[in-house]
Amino acid sequence: MKKFVAFSLCLVLLTIYTADANPIIKESYAKQLLRTKRQKPGHPDEPMREHLLHMQVLDQRAHETNLEHWLNPHCYPRCDRNYGHPV
Repeated sequence: MKKFVAFSLCLVLLTIYTADANPIIKESYAKQLLRTKRQKPGHPDEPMREHLLHMQVLDQRAHETNLEHWLNPHCYPRCDRNYGHPV
């Protein structure tokens, strides 16, 4: 019975303290923080563009690797065009 009373007391206290809990910062302030963080040097201003450029570099590297294997007469896997290129 003591455990039940202690549990219910803890539950009541938790509901009292978290029922009207305010967010730590307001949404507008959070957006302002993100905006200022994006403008600092070292933080990519356009993350999607950065990702696209990275993927283009990886694709170019894969094509070059594929051509290396394809054009090298001493390399056996030149018969397989998918070798060295992601499927």
